Amino acid sequence: MSGSNTPPIFPYGYYPSSHTTQEHDPVLAWSFSGPQTSLQLPYETHVDRETSTRLSENPAGSSIITNEPNPTTKVPIPRTAVPSSVVVSGRVSRACEPCREQKAKCSGHQPVCQRCHESGIRCSYGDRKREKLARQLNDLTNQVQHYEASLRDIFPMLDPQLARRVEHILNNQGSQNKESSCSHQLPSTPAASNIANASYIPNTTSSPLGTKDYIDEDFNSDGKLKSMGFIGEHSVIAWLHRLKGGLEQPATESPEQPSVVSVNYLSNDSEFHIMDNIGLSEAPPQPIAKRLVEIYFQMVHPCFPVMSKLFVRQFNNFYSDSSSRPGKKWLAIMNLVLAIAARYSSLVQDRPDEHLNHELYFSRAWKLNASDTALIDPPDLQQVQVESLAAFYLLSVGHINRGRPLHMSDDFRTTPLPLPFREEQLWDKSVGPLISDHYKRNIFMSSLFSGSRLDQSGSPSTKSEPDQLLAGGCETVTPNISLYFLHLVDLALIARQAVRALYAPEVARNSWTGTEMTISFLNLKADAWVSGLPAAFQFKQESRLSDRQTISLAFWFYTTKILILQPCLFRYSQQASEVEITESSCNTMAALCVDSACEMFNLLPDQPDSAWLLRFSPWASVLHCLMQSMTVLLMYLFIGESPTADKSAMVVATINKALRWLHDMSRKDTLSRQALLLCKELLSHFDSATDMDVDA
Repeated sequence: MSGSNTPPIFPYGYYPSSHTTQEHDPVLAWSFSGPQTSLQLPYETHVDRETSTRLSENPAGSSIITNEPNPTTKVPIPRTAVPSSVVVSGRVSRACEPCREQKAKCSGHQPVCQRCHESGIRCSYGDRKREKLARQLNDLTNQVQHYEASLRDIFPMLDPQLARRVEHILNNQGSQNKESSCSHQLPSTPAASNIANASYIPNTTSSPLGTKDYIDEDFNSDGKLKSMGFIGEHSVIAWLHRLKGGLEQPATESPEQPSVVSVNYLSNDSEFHIMDNIGLSEAPPQPIAKRLVEIYFQMVHPCFPVMSKLFVRQFNNFYSDSSSRPGKKWLAIMNLVLAIAARYSSLVQDRPDEHLNHELYFSRAWKLNASDTALIDPPDLQQVQVESLAAFYLLSVGHINRGRPLHMSDDFRTTPLPLPFREEQLWDKSVGPLISDHYKRNIFMSSLFSGSRLDQSGSPSTKSEPDQLLAGGCETVTPNISLYFLHLVDLALIARQAVRALYAPEVARNSWTGTEMTISFLNLKADAWVSGLPAAFQFKQESRLSDRQTISLAFWFYTTKILILQPCLFRYSQQASEVEITESSCNTMAALCVDSACEMFNLLPDQPDSAWLLRFSPWASVLHCLMQSMTVLLMYLFIGESPTADKSAMVVATINKALRWLHDMSRKDTLSRQALLLCKELLSHFDSATDMDVDA
């Protein structure tokens, strides 16, 4: 690598090696006197001081070898000797933070480098670039998962457009992380993966819930359909309609569905007649009327406290003072109270009584209210009470769709409704904090009826002011009727949220992914409700099943659970014969739905006793509760092979028990008789009906 064109490494001129010089020009050589040492230079240049000679040139250009030293000759200077105790290295792979900040050379020693040790400063090594990137990626991943969990928590409370947008974001995130092992990640569905924007509308005929945003029948073409009115997808009649259509289609091979009237066991499809030629100022004898008022406040008021105890004093004054002239609205309220109590008495008593004609009392109340009320009049408290009592009565006689009050909306309330406490409890120190503050009382009552006390995040730290007021004031309250009502309203709000989130017409546009998140959220909310009940209201303990309020809460709890979980059972029954379902969460919730239906019938004694049922259950809606559970069990039989196949014997035994109870109830109630006939008709389509007591 030596030659005349090679650039010098050191600024000392060019020093050719001895063997190169002698090979190309043996005349050229140089030497100097001194110790016999050798110096290794770059490019393999070696100088032997013992054998080298000094090279000089004459002016003529001839080469002359001389042994005399030349004072102008440049001699290479050896490098400074480095102490053996210090290890000299080149570029280190990792410098400490102080050296990096001051841009000084770091020895790389750990835990303290040489420079920091000599300077007496604190030496620290930061993360490597790869470790820093990994840590940042881990932090970002945790942050994204936290955001996803927050979106899933608020998803059920969003309006349809925002819900579809959030669902689109979650599905896109899930498709990008298909290989992630997050346990909460729900499977992506074809319908959800095709969402391009928030206005995406899938085919409503393939809704995973069976929910439709259209109607199949013309309600104006048939008198019964017109009287019945529209039935929402959350109704038991709608479930029975789908079930009957699925049972009859394989036999008839006809695409036409049976009419919804064919599965109506209520009185919605019949006309409601108002009696004529009745005296508006007439009233039953005082002993009969007093007994009916007592029945009302004992059996209706605890779960429907639309009246106050002031009515009892007004009622006694009406019979004791012949000169009193109450208004027509007050008389309508009194007759509605008598009608509801007479309806209950007619179901309990064996012998009919002419003073227990509930249709007479309701007709008189209807005429009293209609003659003194115009549609454009602003509603007052008495009008609210009239319409509320009328709705409750129509519910008890099976005219559900006619029980919708005209003025009952979220905008009509100008004053808060009275708190459901007995007057003798108002002086209780435990009840006082709930009603002492007028401002808090208004917030509390408005939240009960508007649904705003639902905890959107599920965290106790984010409870609203009414929730904090309820939690703080009820911890020391002895369980009573008033506390029972507060828990009942809390559960009713969960049920109403389930109807809006799972059965509204716009839900048909949602995919199963978002619906499953909503079902899981509401199911956890219902479980949290039952875990928060006082010990006196814990109905899962058999010793507590002798109390009316406890059994009533149990009925409403299982009804709410079925309302929440039924879409999972319907989804399985819809696809069980087509594809193999691997969604474990959906199967689990479908099994919970069947369990809830069985648990409701487990609340009843083995021997049917309709008087016991009316006394301890929500008597005005108990038929609805039983038929709801019965429909779920029939849907289970329709599925056949299912993830709950080991429960077949339990389901068959529960259906037999339900048939016995419906048969006992049908002796006094026409609605129960119609429900029993409908169940027998549906059971005749099953092969397993031979194991059931259909002729009970």
